[in-house]
Amino acid sequence: MKKTFALALAMVFMLGMCSSVAFAQSDDPITLVVVQKYGSDGRDALVQQLVYDAGYNYKLEFINTDDGNAYEEKIQLMYQTGQQIDLLLDIGICAPDFIDSGLVVDLSDYCAEWGDFPLLDQGLIGMCTAYDGKCYSIPIEKFQRILFYRCDWLAELGYDHAPETWAELYEMSEALMAADSTRFGYSFRGAQGTASMFEQTVLGKLDPNIIDPINSWVTTTGYSIADDRFKDLFHEALREFKYQYTNLAPPDAITWGYPEMVEGFYSGTTCFLIQTAEVIDTCSSYMVEGTWDTAKLPLDANGFAYNSVSAGGLSIVSSTLYQDDVWNVIMAVGGYEGSKQFAEFYGTTPMYAYEEFGNRYYNAYSDIVANSDTQLSVTNGTNFTVADREYMSDTGINLDIVLQEYVSGQIDEENARQQMLTLYAWVDSSEWCLARRAAAE
Repeated sequence: MKKTFALALAMVFMLGMCSSVAFAQSDDPITLVVVQKYGSDGRDALVQQLVYDAGYNYKLEFINTDDGNAYEEKIQLMYQTGQQIDLLLDIGICAPDFIDSGLVVDLSDYCAEWGDFPLLDQGLIGMCTAYDGKCYSIPIEKFQRILFYRCDWLAELGYDHAPETWAELYEMSEALMAADSTRFGYSFRGAQGTASMFEQTVLGKLDPNIIDPINSWVTTTGYSIADDRFKDLFHEALREFKYQYTNLAPPDAITWGYPEMVEGFYSGTTCFLIQTAEVIDTCSSYMVEGTWDTAKLPLDANGFAYNSVSAGGLSIVSSTLYQDDVWNVIMAVGGYEGSKQFAEFYGTTPMYAYEEFGNRYYNAYSDIVANSDTQLSVTNGTNFTVADREYMSDTGINLDIVLQEYVSGQIDEENARQQMLTLYAWVDSSEWCLARRAAAE
């Protein structure tokens, strides 16, 4: 159904574009080259139509890199060989290689004059500007988790709200399981991807001042979060993570990846699930309206919720001859109204705290944006060097294995920490990590 709707919508956009393009061609429009990692005819048509709807007579020429992880190298090559590139679409909200090479424009002056900028997800903007304090990209899409919960089950227990904290989530889960032995509290992810779920647990124990939003496993002081300096807090996080499995989740959740944890929720096994927006469609298809709802993430012990985010943005390429025109495109596509249409069509997470989005289950994202002082976005490895990335190539998989062995009781918490510390041993010789250590002393 969704694909059919998207196809139909794309046709509407394409038909609308035909008349717009015909009009634009008669006025000899400026052609702007848009480079994107991946794209589709429907999305390209939508972006072009948003530009026309904003009153701008620009013809967009889309180029897909289609090179997987090599897309940055292809863009650098196009830039260095003098090929026309005006706008980067959905490339990355913080790309240090592009910043260091001067490929992207600092948008700070534009943002200061743009009325929609303060309305954007400022938690995500904080992540965008974490590299050097300047903004080089306006976020257009993000993949961010929210809390899915069984409001009908909670109502049976006398709760009329989603849990605000992890402590409250644990309390609700225990009450639920005590009342009905066939129900479990939490869709625990015990297999592939479990490291990203553990990340939010350990970050919730640390001093917020040392958490780096764009390198969440390496602190602002230059140490791995598994370092001896944070040993006690890391152990506490491990114990809590294991508690989530042993006390709140079905026994077979130790093998659950993404599809199993989602199925565990919509099939009526678990009460709470933390996942991204595409699950909204899944739940709408399999669950009865009014039995479930969504909410922002619960807060942890340090008063924050840390949300692992991947996001794409809109950036101006410094070699463009049409810098102000490209900014007009960014405002048209990444502004309050354009971003809403982009999110609705492409199934991504809204960038603004919309009063009415059109799908109430997206209200959780509006709540995240409205509470971006405590709902914090983080990612891992944004400014890693080529050498760092070589070290890190298999780290995610290995972290998953270590955590699964720990949660299943095969190793103890100190053994788990030491193995994780070994996976990040490269920070002891990394130049940028050593520079951080020196600056913090």
